[in-house]
Amino acid sequence: MSFQHGRGFRICGAVVRKFVAPSGKIAFLTLDVSAPPRSTKIEMRTFDLVEDVGCLGVGQTVEVTGSVDMEKLTSKDRNPVMVDGREKWIPALTIKKITVEGSSVRPASAATPAPAAAHEPPPARARGGAWNDEDDFPF
Repeated sequence: MSFQHGRGFRICGAVVRKFVAPSGKIAFLTLDVSAPPRSTKIEMRTFDLVEDVGCLGVGQTVEVTGSVDMEKLTSKDRNPVMVDGREKWIPALTIKKITVEGSSVRPASAATPAPAAAHEPPPARARGGAWNDEDDFPF
């Protein structure tokens, strides 16, 4: 096995949350990664694979590779945060490649949206205060 040296990462986990900016220029992805003694949530960003992040579903298992970049920490008004007279720098995980794992790949029929007429609301149900034996659980 060969090792590559540099600032990179490979993370395998389940999709917890995704956000695609309305401008379509950036997307954020949060993965739930199993690590003893409990799971950890890791947030990453991408500038190139925005459409791929948008197609992911919650709960899908993915493998993400990318680079570790350093960026200046700024306040809400975009001024650099100063610590001990120096600008604060933080690592940011930038996604370069996304691979959906095994059985969590969506089938081709699920990838195409169903027509709007196929989704109808359930029939209305009476909300009376009386007891209904049909909704009761058998013991």
